Amino acid sequence: MNLRALAKILSVLLGACLLLLSASWAYMAASGAVRSSTIENCVVVGGFLLAATPCLVFPFSARLAKALLVLYLLAIAVGMLCLAFQPALPTKHPAGIQVAAITLVVLLVARVGLALRRKSSR
Repeated sequence: MNLRALAKILSVLLGACLLLLSASWAYMAASGAVRSSTIENCVVVGGFLLAATPCLVFPFSARLAKALLVLYLLAIAVGMLCLAFQPALPTKHPAGIQVAAITLVVLLVARVGLALRRKSSR
């Protein structure tokens, strides 16, 4: 078995585990075992589903899996920005959190921009 086939198998297994985790979270939230709001439960389940998608797509199309992974990372970065700049931050030192969120977004956009620029220059 070559390395590529092993990576595809592990990717499908990881995606299936994330999908199962998402389904079990949705079931626990629907049964009332988790004490959080409906919006928080939808965000958690959607986050797990969004994380499982590139893993499940990778065996069929590596290019699409890369694009979905970038989409997932952008969603994480936007979520970090929303949490870092909310009006009522519960921490005493929000400047460090805000700098980390801005840094993640800038580095991610720069990385994607450089990859697209390199691709278009070929």
